[in-house]
Amino acid sequence: MKPTQAYEWLAPKLDISERKVLDIIYAAICGDASFHPLGTPAQDRQLLASVPQQRQRQDGTDAQLLTVMAWANRLGCYDAADVIRGLVERGARSSPERGS
Repeated sequence: MKPTQAYEWLAPKLDISERKVLDIIYAAICGDASFHPLGTPAQDRQLLASVPQQRQRQDGTDAQLLTVMAWANRLGCYDAADVIRGLVERGARSSPERGS
């Protein structure tokens, strides 16, 4: 069985904490170029693998979420982008340092 087939078979059988551990192990063993989260459509796997690993950003969570939202929209993941937009908007309303 190929590693990707094994991952696709095993991952759905795990709870969320076990799944996170599996993701870390799988990414470390297979390398970022071949790793893709469970459920990633086949046509997106090559695109995901072609994006080089970026350095950790030091800007705020909202700024990072807005970047992820832009990428989600670019990839056609409009529902996911809407969820991210909601997270950012809720965070802006509930954050004490923003005057709420």
